[in-house]
Amino acid sequence: MLKSNSGSSGTPNVFLAQTGNDLNALCCASLTGPWIVDSGASDHMTSSSNLFHTYVPCSSHEKIRIADGSYTLIAGKGTINLSKTLTLKSVHVPKLACNLLFFSKLSKDSNCLASFCDSYCVFQDWNLGRKIGSARMIDGLYHFEDAAFKNEKPHGLSSISDRGRSLERLGNRTIREGNQELRYSRQC
Repeated sequence: MLKSNSGSSGTPNVFLAQTGNDLNALCCASLTGPWIVDSGASDHMTSSSNLFHTYVPCSSHEKIRIADGSYTLIAGKGTINLSKTLTLKSVHVPKLACNLLFFSKLSKDSNCLASFCDSYCVFQDWNLGRKIGSARMIDGLYHFEDAAFKNEKPHGLSSISDRGRSLERLGNRTIREGNQELRYSRQC
């Protein structure tokens, strides 16, 4: 008989192969935990070395400052494919308690912007205007959701020019540009 115990995300993380009362095999899949969107981090960070697509070990003296103000060793650096459209240049920090997605670095590296609401955040490609990811507030923290492969614009976002694009962030607006009208309604 094969039993599975699901983790909080609904993905099975423990498998038991059992006949009668004897346990024949146990396989545990490593859960990496959510990526927390952070505005105060210095870099994208994870404690899970198995997430890296490319990886280069660091010398033993490289350290990074973490949230409690202390410094901890960086084990390595590399890239992590967070989704089909987002690749992070990240650092491996074994003592870290969670995965951190540093928004400022994401914005610079991926040329994207974020629209934050009270319980939801949408990441959008600045040039193409398409949604590349989202985050949902859980227990006071924004958890990144892997919905970036959906080739769609976030609800309520539309632009007709660079000027209109920058005005989208102002809230519910109707903007006239020549004979065209840009309607933007903040719907999260």
